[in-house]
Formats: sequence, C-alpha cells, structure tokens
Amino acid sequence: MRNYIKHLISIKVVISMIFVSGMGLSVQGQEIEKVFQVRCNEQPVYIAKEKEGFNIINDTWESIIDVRYDTISLLDDFLLSAISDGKQVLLTCQGTPVSPQDMESVYMYADDELRGLYFIRNTRDKYGVIDYNGKTIIPFEFERIEHLSIHKYLFAIKNNEKYYFDYMGNVLFK
Repeated sequence: MRNYIKHLISIKVVISMIFVSGMGLSVQGQEIEKVFQVRCNEQPVYIAKEKEGFNIINDTWESIIDVRYDTISLLDDFLLSAISDGKQVLLTCQGTPVSPQDMESVYMYADDELRGLYFIRNTRDKYGVIDYNGKTIIPFEFERIEHLSIHKYLFAIKNNEKYYFDYMGNVLFK
C-alpha cells in the first residue's frame, strides 16, 4: 500500500492532492487525512494533514518536524509558510524555522535578482531582510526598506537617515 501511495504522489502532474483517509496510514501514530506534494528548492516535499494539524513528512512517511501547524503551504521556490495560533513562520524545505520569532509580515519582490530575499516587518514595526537560510541581510532596525530596481540598491530609512545597501546587505552609502 505504501509503495502504491508513493507511486501516486510521484505522478504530481496528474495528481496534486491525494486523499488517504480510511486507508489506515499513519505518521508516528497520527492518522493522515491528506498528503500534498510541492516542489521546494527543486526537491519534493510532502505536507501531511493530520487531525492535530499539518506536518512535513519524508517519502518513508516519517515526520521530519515535531511541531504541528494550523496550515503549511509553499511560499516560493525556497521556503514554506506555516501558520500556528495566528502567527506566520517561514520554514526551510526541511521544516526548520528561519524567520524571526517576532515576525509580523513578509513580502518579496518579483525581481529575479532578489529571489531568496525576504523583507520582513516585526511586531515593533521595524523592517529587515533575511535570506532563505534565515541569515540576516539587513538588521531589523529600519522604519522602511524598499527596492530601487533601476539602481539595484535596497533603500532603507532609520531615524530620518537614508541608507543604501547592495543585495548582500553591505552599506554602499548613507
């Protein structure tokens, strides 16, 4: 039965969501209701819907995270977005949290040069930028951060001072 389900999951073009309810499948004692496959960082990731919430499992049906979330979805090519108790968390494809604990919101630019950079506002209304590994590119101390695509800079304001950063977080001038 497991090989059959794994085969069905591998046919993602035809089947994007598989209902496995009633088949008696479980992950570490938790009955699986649905399994979704997404491509994250060019790898298949399996998101399981269980009674206690959403989980990330591997292809042998073992849980790879300890936390159950209210929802888990693909954010972009590199990260997953999970929500628990109304708070959003950014996860790597392996389920490791990479966003700051006090993240309020996240936004991204469609510019290819900014792929893998996440502009985050925290609960203190300060902005910063992280990459898809969770590394802080621009610290969370700015009132505003924008992308100046014509000049290929990131523009930030702190205490009425203007800062210009390259995409690696180096201050070019202020």
